[in-house]
Amino acid sequence: MLILFFSWCYCSYVLGCWRLNIALSWFWWRHLDAGLHAVMHGDFRTRHDIQAGLFWIYSLLSHRAMEYYYGARELKGNGMSKHWWHHIYPNDPGRDPDWSTMTGVAWVRRHTSAQWHPCHQWQCWYWLPVSMFLEPLFELIQVACALLEAVASLLEPPMNGPYVSRWAHVLGFLCEVLFNPGFQLVAFGVQPFWKALGVLLLARATSRLLLYPFSEVQHYMPEHILNREAADDSAEWVIGQLLCTANLEFRNRWAWLMDFLMFHGDSHQIEHHLWPAMSFVQYTKASQVVRATCARLRLPYYTVGYFEGYQKICEQVKEHRKPPPRPKRPRSPGEEPSPSESSSTRTRRRTRGS
Repeated sequence: MLILFFSWCYCSYVLGCWRLNIALSWFWWRHLDAGLHAVMHGDFRTRHDIQAGLFWIYSLLSHRAMEYYYGARELKGNGMSKHWWHHIYPNDPGRDPDWSTMTGVAWVRRHTSAQWHPCHQWQCWYWLPVSMFLEPLFELIQVACALLEAVASLLEPPMNGPYVSRWAHVLGFLCEVLFNPGFQLVAFGVQPFWKALGVLLLARATSRLLLYPFSEVQHYMPEHILNREAADDSAEWVIGQLLCTANLEFRNRWAWLMDFLMFHGDSHQIEHHLWPAMSFVQYTKASQVVRATCARLRLPYYTVGYFEGYQKICEQVKEHRKPPPRPKRPRSPGEEPSPSESSSTRTRRRTRGS
C-alpha cells in the first residue's frame, strides 16, 4: 500500500495528473490516518521490526495526528492520549475529546452544547459549501502558520527545550506537508501555483464530502448522544460501548474493499471499541460473533448505512438552526406579576371556584 501511495504521489504531484489526484486523494488521506491508528493500537505486530518501521513511516506522513493518538511530545508516551479518552468515554460531551468539533463557536451548529448565533438560522443553505471549501481553506492557513511557528522554534534559546526534539518535530511536520494528500506541498514546487492550489482545494472538498460518514456520523448521531447521557459510570463497560458506538455498514462489495484497504478505520467501531488491540483483518469475523451475541442477549447493536449518515447530519443541521428557548426568569419575592400572568391567574381562580 505504501508503494502504491508513493506511486500515486509521483503521478499526481510531479506529473500533474490532476484527475487522478482528485479521484483518490480522499482514499489515501484516510488510509494514512487509519494506518497510524492501526499501528498505535498494536496492529502489524507479527514482527517487531516491521511494526516499528510502519509506525515511523505513518507517524511522518500523519505527523500532526501523533499528539491525538500518542499524546503530547513532552509526555514521551506517558499517560493517556486523547484517543484513549475517546475509547473510554465515547460520545460523552464533557470527556470525549472528539466532541470538541460539536461545541463552542462554529459555522454549523449540530448540538445544543454549541453556541447559537444569528447566522445559524441559514445553516441549512450554507453548511455543505462551508464544510467543503471554507473550513478546509481555514485549516490550510492554520497549518501554514503552525509550520512557520515550528521553524521559528529552532531560533529559540536552548532552555526552551532540546534542539533534537525541535528538529524532529519540524522534519516530521515538513514531511507530512510535503506528501500528505491534504497539503501536497511537493506539487507546489513542480506545478504552477494556481493549478496546484486549485487541485488541492478540489481534492480536499471531495475528501470532505466522501468521508463525512467516516469522520462524523458514528461519533455524533443524535440517538447515541442520548444513549451516552442515559448511561452512567456504574453501567457495565461493554453495555456502555454498545450503547454509544455504531458500525458504518457497506452493502456494496467494492465499497467494502475500499474500506478494508483503509484498515476499516470506522466501519467496525463496535468491535474496535470492544477489542482495541484486535487486528483490522479480524473485524469482519468478530462482527458476526458480536452481532449474534447481541441478538441472543437482546443487547443493542447499531449500524448505519453510508447514505443514511448524510440524512442524519441533515437532520442535526435542520434541528439546531433555531435559537434555543430562553429559560424563564424566576420572580423575586415581592415582585408584581405581569398583566398577562395576573389575568391568567384570575382565570384559573375563577375556574377553580366554579
